[in-house]
Amino acid sequence: MTILDDLIKRELPDNPTQRVTALARDLAEGAVHKLWSTKFAVYSERFTETMWDSYLDFPPGETIPLVRYLSEKWSDTPPLADLLVSFGYFVVESFSERRDRYTYLLTDKAFQLLQQPLPTSIFISYSRKQSSAFALLILARLQMVGLDPFLDLKDLAPGDQWHARLENEITSRQHFICLLAPDTLASPYVRQEIEWALKSGKRTIPIWHSSFQFNEKDYPELKGFLNSNAIIVENENVKAYNNAVLEILNYFGMTRV
Repeated sequence: MTILDDLIKRELPDNPTQRVTALARDLAEGAVHKLWSTKFAVYSERFTETMWDSYLDFPPGETIPLVRYLSEKWSDTPPLADLLVSFGYFVVESFSERRDRYTYLLTDKAFQLLQQPLPTSIFISYSRKQSSAFALLILARLQMVGLDPFLDLKDLAPGDQWHARLENEITSRQHFICLLAPDTLASPYVRQEIEWALKSGKRTIPIWHSSFQFNEKDYPELKGFLNSNAIIVENENVKAYNNAVLEILNYFGMTRV
């Protein structure tokens, strides 16, 4: 896989602020690997950005990396260049009123992002009937500290081939969290997600809540998974659930809430 393929494949965060940072980081990394320069021209029409270009020549007929990156990863609608200016990742070099074109330069702040590790990616498995509220709480708290969680309630778009998409999300992410309520394992979909996670060697975190109990005779193949690194919500109250979330954050080295 090439550097460009890797940049395109990286999951985009849902949070708009994090998406701006993700774009800046990708542009800086691409510049380091000479996929494009550190200077970008952004053309606009009626205050709408219509095209990006980079000041780097490529042989005629060759697909320009920046064009492919913006098309495949951002569907040609990346965060506005003005936002990158506001965040300190771009600085305006010049403006051509005749061509309605701004020229921007990447700043040191954008390149400093390369010194930071990529956000930890996490898949959250759950039963919608019993764990939706808890799953959304975990999703929000993980996003607040800059992690990269995936939850199908929010992330799966209409028309997605959900079975293949979920398997890809699980196998491509670093960690697998599974919320377990009394009837969760009755769902063949949750059991399938656990199987994918175990088969692909994910780091797993089972979280027991709502008085979940595990009978080894029912699912003997899951014994090791359900007992390893388990976080248990002892009581059904706000404090107990908050403590469970803190345990999750501590697991990822994040103590800020």
